[in-house]
Amino acid sequence: MKKIFLFLCFLTLIVSQSNAYSLSKDTFKSFDRESSGNDTPSFAIVQELNKKYREDPNLNTDQKIKFIIEALSFAAPYLPDQDFENLIKESESIILTNAKDTDIAIAQGVFFISMLNKRSYQNPAKGFVWPFSVSKDEVFLKLDQLTELEKCSFGRFGCEKLKNIPFIRAYLALITVPTYISYGKYDQARAAINEMLIGFNTRPDKLLSAKEIEDWPNLQKFYLYLSYGMKYRLAEATGTLDISIDETKYISDNFYGLMKHIEKNEKTIGIVYADFRWVYELDFKIGRYDRVLDKARYLLSKMPVDNKNFVITSGRSLIMKDIAMTYQKVGFLDLAAKYRDDSVELDAYSGLIDTTTLGFKMYELLVRNDYEAATKFINLFESKVCEVEINDTRYLKKACNEYVFNFKELLNERKASGSENQRKELDRKHWSKSAEWFEKYILISPEKNGGSSQDFELIDSYSFMHDAYISGDNKIMAAYYGKKYVNTIQKLRTEISGNKENLLEIFTESHAEKIKKISSTFYEINDFSAAWACINIIKENEFLDFVRRRGVDDKFLTTISLSKPEAEYSIKYDLLLNEIRILNEKFPSKNNLEFKKLIKNKEDSLDIIKRDFLVQSKRFYAENLTKNKKNSPVPLSTGEAAIQFLVTDKNLTIYVSTSTENKKFEKPINKVSFRQDILDIQRSLSSKKEIDQSKFNSLSNLLLSDSLEFIKDKNINKLKIKSDDFISLIPLSVLNDNGSQINGKYVIESIGIANKNIKYSKINNFDFNAFAASKGSTDNKFKALPGVKNEIDLIMNLNLSNKQAHLKSYVDSDFTRESFKNSFLNDISYVHVATHFKVDGNLASASKMLLGDGSLISLEEMRDDIPKIKSNLVALSACNTGDVISSSDKSFEGLASVFQQKGARNVLSTLWEIDDQATSDFMGIFYSILLNNNVTPSQALAYTQNIFRTGKQDTDRKKINLGQDTQVFSLLKNIGKYSHPYYWSAFQVSSIN
Repeated sequence: MKKIFLFLCFLTLIVSQSNAYSLSKDTFKSFDRESSGNDTPSFAIVQELNKKYREDPNLNTDQKIKFIIEALSFAAPYLPDQDFENLIKESESIILTNAKDTDIAIAQGVFFISMLNKRSYQNPAKGFVWPFSVSKDEVFLKLDQLTELEKCSFGRFGCEKLKNIPFIRAYLALITVPTYISYGKYDQARAAINEMLIGFNTRPDKLLSAKEIEDWPNLQKFYLYLSYGMKYRLAEATGTLDISIDETKYISDNFYGLMKHIEKNEKTIGIVYADFRWVYELDFKIGRYDRVLDKARYLLSKMPVDNKNFVITSGRSLIMKDIAMTYQKVGFLDLAAKYRDDSVELDAYSGLIDTTTLGFKMYELLVRNDYEAATKFINLFESKVCEVEINDTRYLKKACNEYVFNFKELLNERKASGSENQRKELDRKHWSKSAEWFEKYILISPEKNGGSSQDFELIDSYSFMHDAYISGDNKIMAAYYGKKYVNTIQKLRTEISGNKENLLEIFTESHAEKIKKISSTFYEINDFSAAWACINIIKENEFLDFVRRRGVDDKFLTTISLSKPEAEYSIKYDLLLNEIRILNEKFPSKNNLEFKKLIKNKEDSLDIIKRDFLVQSKRFYAENLTKNKKNSPVPLSTGEAAIQFLVTDKNLTIYVSTSTENKKFEKPINKVSFRQDILDIQRSLSSKKEIDQSKFNSLSNLLLSDSLEFIKDKNINKLKIKSDDFISLIPLSVLNDNGSQINGKYVIESIGIANKNIKYSKINNFDFNAFAASKGSTDNKFKALPGVKNEIDLIMNLNLSNKQAHLKSYVDSDFTRESFKNSFLNDISYVHVATHFKVDGNLASASKMLLGDGSLISLEEMRDDIPKIKSNLVALSACNTGDVISSSDKSFEGLASVFQQKGARNVLSTLWEIDDQATSDFMGIFYSILLNNNVTPSQALAYTQNIFRTGKQDTDRKKINLGQDTQVFSLLKNIGKYSHPYYWSAFQVSSIN
């Protein structure tokens, strides 16, 4: 029993995803005494050896099975696929005979499993040809029969069927699960995983020596780790992203401990480390690239270098590709190229060249005009991949040959080209062909069960097709796949509950740059609404990440609607996809003439619907542009313009819209220095320090000059702003236009984050509730604000021409959670809050507002407890209530957005803490203007800021009614002391139209 247990322990390390080996090189020499010391098996040596075994009259059937399987298992990593499959066919009758001895039967079963799972280390462009005449289902039956065998121990336990030993059942389940998942047998996989968790939690005393019983806790952890790994793989194939994340916690927490345990096992062979690539798979998909690099480099460091071993070489190459792709994602292109080149060197031996690596390498060589190296590389790919007969339904030999042909055509045409412009045109045509090829590749992929892994594959596919069509100058198709990309991202977000380990934040950040680039594509085809929706999606997601919204309804998250032509194309495309899948299932052999004819018809149909789609889309967007004069992506009235900013690593993109025109500007930037300039200016403004005029003028010019030049003759008096990144930290009202601040020229209004599930309706009453906390917090973390009493008194005593206004105040002890909540239940039109608000790191639960009774309410609690509201205005006279910076250097809307998500049409907030008396005076004038005139909150704010900026009480009095209020006129006499932007520019209004 000890022998069988050690055998299982050893094989578990190397069989769960790869081939099984039971021979050392020295052992192989003993089988082949004529090898003359050559310890690397060749086809001829193994063929000769197995022939001896088959014909040896002194060996019984069990012995023949044992020796042949051992020879094949050891030789497998060193032989090309076709040679290995030929060897199996020569000895198939022996290998498939039912063994009588339990140990040999188990070895036989493990060999079957290794064949079922062999695809793990095969070229993804080739698949794996099943080498036996019997079907895979018949092999599964043989494995079931294996558990009926009876094994007798030499000790006190007697005889017992293997199926009655929980550990044996768990072990067989472990090595079977990957195959069940791979072939879509999900119910069997779930049952097998349950068997594993039960069996590996039961100590197999009948199999263990005293020493092994003592070491059982370590062995148990190892087997349970593999069990949880299988749970993750099943969750990824069938479940939501949320479930997949849950299943990775045990895996992530115990990774390095498991690796140390494996290192101590003297029988461990290097290929086992490549079997654990799945431990960082989800990290890569979500965007935790630091974890990917740590684990991948660790695994690579543990693998031996053996360029004669196909499997070890393939494993090293796969990990190198993972590292290269991760460096590519984070922008370290030199390191990405290094690891990719290293993997290509290994691929020259193993044949594990995938289409992604081929594409990267070929374009790298073509850009350098290194046609000789490019020719060698494409020929290598063709010989290693396309010349192998393919039976797998997902990878057709036709597709492989077409892919190679496209590159060879580009290579030859580039050689013959006479100018750089000609080469660029050739590259453009090739990208278009690559996109069309990839579309067919997606079409012939078998339908999966719909788990998160399929969505991640779709994200990668849509990303590639968007980029390829952009490079091929087909912006209509690029936009279509751009929308697919964005909407699939949003779908995956709905599958994460809460914000586990900041995963939502990481997920948002990892895709934000791509979404911004896709936005530009939408603009190019005149789909302005989709272009603007992209920044709204990013800002919305950043806000939701911050407040840790749990159980996000998919109706709440913004998606981008397909145009009518896109929707029709999508339906036709999906129908063709389903028809091709049915054909693939109906015709296992792809050499069937009827199959080829039917597939050709479907491909022709795809070309027809695509041509029709392109024609219809061009007409659709052209008609939209000419017929719909109000083609703005946001509601605009006469005299209004909208400006949207998009910040990427290298560019600042600015979209400007009026009610009749749209314009795009793009400027190169260095994102790091750009952010630093904004922070420097913001700090000067918020601390009343002297502003660096050079930086200030440069930023003003960068952000506004082109936009204001575009609208200067269009009678625009109001700007609606959608900021991005750190731009939201700077008050645009303070910036210059040709040397003068724009505050006196335009009303500035931020475009808020709307909640699609709420109807933003205006309240027709003039009810006004004011809340103030003057005493500080009971834990002394917030200081007293004695000036807020004066602020509230001033507001309550305003002389209002509108006598229907009902003003009520809640100061200190009256300002409680209950009274605050009731204001929104009672549909109060205006709610004013004068208190402290502090953002703590990136935690909504720790970011809190001070209540009048000295207690604190967190941003998270306000999000959950405040009901849907209909207020026309919520004014937050507290420090840092507008935009804040998270711990990961991202800007996002703060407390203001909580109220807009609940239904407030307008929110007045501040970017920094302001002097008590100045705030009181500002609010007095602001409300006097707002409540005595037919103006919007943003207009009232602009008038108030202009009065503070100029220090001239007469500037706007001709336009506005101050209600003949003596206390307001008294304030105006001394208003000149507030001319510094510190006092007035921090206030901003965010509106939902």
